Amino acid sequence: ANVSHELRIPLQSVLGYANLLTDTPLDQEQREYVNTLLNASESLSSIINDLLDISSMEAGKLELEAIPFDLRETLNDLIHMLGSRAREKGLALEVRVDENLPWALTGDPVRIRQVLLNLLSNAIKFTDSGHVLISIEVLGRKEGKVRLRLAVEDTGVGINPEDIPLVYEPYVQLGQRFQRQLPGAGLGLTICRQLVDLMGGSMDLESRPGEGSTFWVELSLQEATDGSAKVRPDSRQVQGRRVLVVDSYELSRKITLEMLSRYDVHIDAVRSAGEALTALRQAFDAGIPYDATILDGFVPDMDADLLCRQVRSNPQWAEMRLLILSSNPQRGDAEHFRQAGADAFLSKSLRESYLIPILNQLFTHDTQQERRFLTRFSLKTMADAGSRQREIPCGRMRVLLVEDNPVNRTLTRRLLEKLGCEVMTANDGQAASSLWQWHQFDVVFMDCVMPRMDGYEATRQLRAWETSHGRSRVPVVALTASAMEEDEERCREAGMDSFVAKPVNLEMLRAVLEQYCQASATS
Repeated sequence: ANVSHELRIPLQSVLGYANLLTDTPLDQEQREYVNTLLNASESLSSIINDLLDISSMEAGKLELEAIPFDLRETLNDLIHMLGSRAREKGLALEVRVDENLPWALTGDPVRIRQVLLNLLSNAIKFTDSGHVLISIEVLGRKEGKVRLRLAVEDTGVGINPEDIPLVYEPYVQLGQRFQRQLPGAGLGLTICRQLVDLMGGSMDLESRPGEGSTFWVELSLQEATDGSAKVRPDSRQVQGRRVLVVDSYELSRKITLEMLSRYDVHIDAVRSAGEALTALRQAFDAGIPYDATILDGFVPDMDADLLCRQVRSNPQWAEMRLLILSSNPQRGDAEHFRQAGADAFLSKSLRESYLIPILNQLFTHDTQQERRFLTRFSLKTMADAGSRQREIPCGRMRVLLVEDNPVNRTLTRRLLEKLGCEVMTANDGQAASSLWQWHQFDVVFMDCVMPRMDGYEATRQLRAWETSHGRSRVPVVALTASAMEEDEERCREAGMDSFVAKPVNLEMLRAVLEQYCQASATS
């Protein structure tokens, strides 16, 4: 627990302030730097969690959550985190999601994410060319449960048949002829299998040396029925449109077609610039011109920017929407394609949650002069305009934050204030006790490890003071870097109501506050 505390305290500062920085005005280069910082910090956090989880599982103290979540968003987060690693190696990182996947499932999203993160990280690490594909397939439904197969396929070095039984052993090095560690080294796959077993699922793999590997997990998850399911992106402007997809890589082309086919779009696909120009001419001559062309940033027979300029120079296609997809975007690429006549720019791997909203937005304006150039950052800006000021639904909550670390105290206070809270702070339990005697709070966030008086003793004194003075019980939320099961039990024994493991972020705090909103609103 002490090691956990020492590791998580500085990590919370790095992650927290990097997240705050993303909410400030940044140019594209600065935003890429911040995203890289976030990705590296999250990777470090995953390593720390792996080490802690091994200890918990060996002690039989790891428990699973059962909460509603969107598996698509879990995949999107992983692709965002690992996309830069794949691009640095020139790999296509692709996602394929069964259209029958429910929008909300009940399970432990943190543990499922942890399993997939390990599998994806390994696949990227040991693949030098080709692609890494993560896919979700719905195998069946029974009694409200959905049977899923989550697979990670790569075109990497592969594993010899005799070595496959060893890949789940910790710290095993396979194939000395490769002069490096292969999948199975370290703790990642060991933890994956144990977590999958704990979730009642199964895990296996297929591999051929020199051709690649596929690791898959099969799980049964309850379909969420509490109204937490999301709806598909608005596609009213997309439906019925004619779209041409230009992509020389077969897997990437196929996945784009699958996404579009769910939205009543007429789609044609070609592999080269020459084929694209022919298709555009034939469609126009037949009186059924394309409404949009989705163009991969690399086509074998012509520079993509030259193709953009050629399309824009032809009055027959002047108002057709042009969306560029880039497997390896560099700084300045979006502006370069904008000047070449493109309407939008996205990096791969392609997300349905980006593709459809961008197309929908492009089709809301008839002429290119009216259309705003779109990227994933502009989509985020539009979404943030509606969500940045989204405070907790019960209004301004009065919060006491008790935290001895000044950096984390300032960070957490700013996050709470962004959620619309009125925040008072104390640097230890003794200072907190004088505050709650003179002020009324809706929630107390209490660090557990502090000098003079720790959070456990402070909470016990608060509960005793409430009883002796006839005051109603104030929810106390433990903020701790010690993430073991016994730490949570100790918090509850001290009188705390819930438990949040550091590092915290805005959404974690929002979820906790919303949990206590109703009590605050009716008090």
